[in-house]
Amino acid sequence: MIKLIDILREAKQVGTLYHFTDEEGFRGILESNELLASYQNAAHVSLTRDKNGWHVGTSDNIFRISLDGDKISNKYKIRPYEWDELDRGSGNTESEEAVITDKITNINNYIIDIVANEETADILEVDLDEFQDLYPDLKII
Repeated sequence: MIKLIDILREAKQVGTLYHFTDEEGFRGILESNELLASYQNAAHVSLTRDKNGWHVGTSDNIFRISLDGDKISNKYKIRPYEWDELDRGSGNTESEEAVITDKITNINNYIIDIVANEETADILEVDLDEFQDLYPDLKII
């Protein structure tokens, strides 16, 4: 006999997802409590399963935000995504995930931790102390 508690425990298991961003993007996320799609009129917010994707798409990512994919999937649809000039959205790149929305609201509810890359911050002359004031649990690696 199936019990209600067993059904409730069978939630989606997406795991940890990551979002990499620069100084301006990180400040915007903290101030608005939202994670926006990477460009205007986009139908999704881009995340990845690759926690080491610091330089994907750009070399100025200073911050890695670790997010609870299980919680996100309870409110938003998530699907594999591939960004390629010839083949958009086929899902062939399993490390990329698209959250089907133009913004994830109340992002603080989904944050597991935030890490700053000190080497990149030094190269870009970004003062991480200011960000530790904004987000006291910021880890610096």
